[in-house]
Amino acid sequence: MKTEELLKKYRARLVKEAILKALSVGLLIGFASLIVSGFTIWMTGYKQFWISFVIFAVITAAAFALFYFFRFKPSNYYVARRVDALGLEERMITMNEFQGETDYIFERQREDAVSSVAKINVTLLKITIPLALLIILPLVFVLGTGATVLSALSATGVIRPGEEIIREAEEQRTKKYYEVTYLVEGNGMVLDEEVQIIEEGKSTTPVMAVAEDEWAFMMWSDGSEDPVRYEPTVFENMKITAYFVPATGDSPFQGEGDKSKEGDQASDQPGKGQPGDEGEGEGENPSENANDQPGGNAGGGKYDPANQIIDGETYYGGDVFQDYYGYVNEALSQDATTDKGEKDYIDDYFKTIAE
Repeated sequence: MKTEELLKKYRARLVKEAILKALSVGLLIGFASLIVSGFTIWMTGYKQFWISFVIFAVITAAAFALFYFFRFKPSNYYVARRVDALGLEERMITMNEFQGETDYIFERQREDAVSSVAKINVTLLKITIPLALLIILPLVFVLGTGATVLSALSATGVIRPGEEIIREAEEQRTKKYYEVTYLVEGNGMVLDEEVQIIEEGKSTTPVMAVAEDEWAFMMWSDGSEDPVRYEPTVFENMKITAYFVPATGDSPFQGEGDKSKEGDQASDQPGKGQPGDEGEGEGENPSENANDQPGGNAGGGKYDPANQIIDGETYYGGDVFQDYYGYVNEALSQDATTDKGEKDYIDDYFKTIAE
């Protein structure tokens, strides 16, 4: 009896094992190609994501055929060796090697091998697949499926392509940010964000300097006298201070308007220019005395610090006041960090200006 015929039923079982091994390796390589193709499609933003399935099918089939015919297909020697491992002590290998010999001793060996193998149940020949293959295959399956889903979501516009995300991250990494801080000197506050983190070249959000009772805003540290300001472009860290000074009293920042007020008060004293009072000639002509005082009544009204900025010249009432008052009310209504007491305080301050 030839070895092929004797081992036929055992070969059939080992062919099944070879098919399973080749298929496992083919799927492993196919899913690996799915990872590569899916990731590539997601990175480039390519819309035809279905091409991943074509690549997977082609590579899996090719890998299966190659590994089955060139690696796992059982030969006569392999089948004999596997059967001998069941306790035949190399009888089948020896029979396979000397199957063409006609000497008596070889005939006796073949008879012994045939009788021995007849006692072996084919089910004792176990189908085995390497454990490493069984562990890696599910892993690449998950990764390959994930890469395919990623490419499909990118192609349909659900998520952005990988190259856009990477480019944005790189731009974000190279961006520079600067800190702009608004400080206060005197009794007052800065409404809105006092500390702002600004991207290079961008502008800050507007802020407003608001004085407390009996104090007035003078100017910012860069010389600007507008209480509302923002920085149109930021290219460095900045610290800007709002200066507040007393609105009454002997302030070092008082101007000529305060002197004219003192002159008006002096004209109210007896003997200092009041009509009908006796004195040293002062007050005999009230209009003359008024014209002699800086900022006197001859100009159409006296300086009122409640309506004018400290320089004594800029009028702070009318439309100017209404514009700022409206802005402050809107800012306070949207500001969640300022408590009710502070908001009432600011509102009272503007009402004082309006008086």
